Amino acid sequence: MTTVEVSTEHLFRLAELAGCLDNSAASATYEILISNPSQEVRLKARIELAKLETKQGHFEQAAALLQRVLEFRPEATSIRHELADVLNKVAMKKRARWDREVKIKGGGETKLMTA
Repeated sequence: MTTVEVSTEHLFRLAELAGCLDNSAASATYEILISNPSQEVRLKARIELAKLETKQGHFEQAAALLQRVLEFRPEATSIRHELADVLNKVAMKKRARWDREVKIKGGGETKLMTA
């Protein structure tokens, strides 16, 4: 059996290319990178995996990954903005689910109450 060493740069590129064809292969590659001993590599992998999760509509998973990044980089303003966008999508998804349930149970239009 032959062992091949692959650099983290190559793994990131592989994950990026895999994301164009197969999201599960890209996710698996990012998961491998998240276990890397280098904190910088782990953080970058979480950020990239969060982008992939967002693209797939997995907003809760993306938010968890971005929150983990902020634990190590609280000053990362761009990540804070990205997290805010993802959390907004989580809220919209929950609101849409709630609206659907109300319509199904109530059988009619959902009316918003104003103060």
